[in-house]
Order: sequence, then structure tokens, then C-alpha cells
Amino acid sequence: MKVSTKLITLLLIGWSSFHSGYAEAPKTDLQEFQKEIRPFLNTYCFECHEGEEADAEYRLDNIDGLVTNGNDVERWEKAYEMLSISDMPPSDAENHPDKLTRRKVESWIKKELKRLVVGRMMHG
Repeated sequence: MKVSTKLITLLLIGWSSFHSGYAEAPKTDLQEFQKEIRPFLNTYCFECHEGEEADAEYRLDNIDGLVTNGNDVERWEKAYEMLSISDMPPSDAENHPDKLTRRKVESWIKKELKRLVVGRMMHG
């Protein structure tokens, strides 16, 4: 699996502060995903990005919550990008997260993508 430019950029932004103190990159906390992130996706994303008929052929209902597994890097990067530029949910959507909630999810995705890169770099 190739490592994308976005993923490398995320790594370089916070490498020194993230790396210090870790003998091994920590794995994604699935409980945090289930408690905080999955409900966000359910509320703000699944209406359009669920099932075989997902808008833009971009599904989020089956995304791997264990980001550090590396199975859905491209989808997590796209979700981060769309949230960070406030492109999703679209302006005509029924539900919109408040800024604090949006930032919390953005931060979680960014943190998990960094963990993935650090883990890959540490294990060759």
C-alpha cells in the first residue's frame, strides 16, 4: 500500500512532539471511535455516504474504525480533508455539526493518521 503525500504531510507537521515518549506507536482506541466518531458519522455522513448507492461512490458506513490498521487510509484522508475545509456536510444538508464537534473529529482523524504513519516508520 502506498503512503500518500497527505499522510506524509500530517506526519511532518507533528512528528517530534508525537514521537517523543513512545517506544511503539499506539494503536487506535476502538472505544473512542465507537463513542465519539461513529455517532458523528451516523449523524452527519451516513445519509449520503452509506450503502451501495453512496453519493460520489464514497462510503463511510463500512470504514475501518481501527485507523492504525491502515485499511482505509484514503477514505480517512478524504474525510479529514472534507471536514477541515468545511465542504461536508454540504450547505444544503439537514444536519450540521457545531465547530467544536467538527474540530474534535478532525483532530481525532489527524491523530490517528499520524499514529499510522509513525507505526509504519517504526516497523519499516
